[in-house]
Amino acid sequence: MRSLLRPEDDGKVVAIDVVTGEYEIHGDDYTVVSRLRARHPHAAIWLERVGQPTAYQMRHGR
Repeated sequence: MRSLLRPEDDGKVVAIDVVTGEYEIHGDDYTVVSRLRARHPHAAIWLERVGQPTAYQMRHGR
């Protein structure tokens, strides 16, 4: 996957169907999942954010 990414993809979300290997890249997580589901309605999707260690951060509110 890394070899397919471009510098301008940094910070975007990648949705990958873990069964087929098909993927979508977009700046918005809802859009990227919707586009992948349009092609593969039953996709098992994994999300990552390009250039970041995690797609999301969970923080404890005070």
